Amino acid sequence: MDPNDANTMLERLRADGIAGHTVSELLGHGKSAAVFLGQTPNGQRVALKVYDPMLQGRYGAEVQEERLNRELVLADHSCPTLVGILGGGFATVDGRKTSYLAMEYVEGRDLRTLVSSTARPPDTRIRQILLDLYTATDFLLKQGVCHRDIKVDNVRVRANDQRAVLLDLGVLKPIAGSDITDGEQRYFVGTQRYAPPELLHRREQDDLAGWQAVSAYQIGTILYELIQGQLLFHHVPSEPYADVITAVDYHEPQLVRSDVGDDLLDLTRRCLIKDPQQRCRLAPWESLLSVAQSSAPMRPVRQPDLEALRLDARERYEREIENPSRLIAARRAQTEETHDRAAKVAVRVLEGLGFGQSNTKTQTDPRHGHTEVQIFFNKDLRQRVPVPVLCSIRLVVDERHVQVLGKLRYGPTVQLALLIQKVVSLAGNRRHSGDGIPAGS
Repeated sequence: MDPNDANTMLERLRADGIAGHTVSELLGHGKSAAVFLGQTPNGQRVALKVYDPMLQGRYGAEVQEERLNRELVLADHSCPTLVGILGGGFATVDGRKTSYLAMEYVEGRDLRTLVSSTARPPDTRIRQILLDLYTATDFLLKQGVCHRDIKVDNVRVRANDQRAVLLDLGVLKPIAGSDITDGEQRYFVGTQRYAPPELLHRREQDDLAGWQAVSAYQIGTILYELIQGQLLFHHVPSEPYADVITAVDYHEPQLVRSDVGDDLLDLTRRCLIKDPQQRCRLAPWESLLSVAQSSAPMRPVRQPDLEALRLDARERYEREIENPSRLIAARRAQTEETHDRAAKVAVRVLEGLGFGQSNTKTQTDPRHGHTEVQIFFNKDLRQRVPVPVLCSIRLVVDERHVQVLGKLRYGPTVQLALLIQKVVSLAGNRRHSGDGIPAGS
């Protein structure tokens, strides 16, 4: 709902009320509805969610009634961390018929204020919030419905007991049931920044396991923001929305926090895995509960000063540039064993092609991360007389594979070029693609 429309509706409701409730202020608004602070005839404060009357004309009265009934089914539920549903129905606002929902007014503060605070919440507080969100979401799943829009902005911290309460049940969907907004096209519902890739592209698995995976991801977005104290994909603005979709599909959020338990950090990373099948396997639904209830011993390390870390990294970089010998020695120690193994592989490849080895010379350049192997071979390339040739093979090593490149130094040009081509081809067949030999073969 447009902010101007929400404020216009506020003025009308202040004057006329709705379904016997008085209305005092606007609490918030979203795409399809606005939420107002109201009061029942007996003085109870409630949150009144009033839907945009335009939805009646866009989707029809039956669709709006079905949407309302999905929330009313949960009236008088017993879950302490899920917003209470008190009632609802249809009413006339400014001469137009629309639907409304009366909910528990959660006195307290929005969870966003905790994320935005300069003092980030401690490990124990994050685990309690995780437990509260798991309890609410698991309750919904056991009722056969999924929330679909779990995010920081839909959570409020209750003042009297400091429990995190999950709000906004406006896009509830029955598991394995129809989506009332779907027709010939399947529309996205929820918030793009906090939706897992499968939900964003409407490829979700519509069963209990599939919605557990979606819910785990969305709870993971809340954990990330609580731990890091910043917006998920904070480097990407909300517009253009195509950039947000790219971030959801490909960007890997990074967690850096020294005063939070490793199990909590690891769970957050696993919850944010892009592929839903891997997420189900590495972050099973029950693991959220076990981490929330654990009390991992904390490391007595203060929260890092990010600016100090950046300065320290810059100083270390400048020291390495000024005196690179230490850096070169470290790289040599890391790569020497791998290079030696790779050189032996190259020799075996050439010997397998029928070239008997007579001499090998290896030179390592750790500064550039490669080893150059010079190998003398004796073979009758024209099947007439033995011709000594010098084959120079460069092995470019990284942590994944060894790339083999051939270069002619001297000898019969055409024949040796064919030999190198065979070497590269044979090496390429050892991998799925490219021309490399797995390091350690």
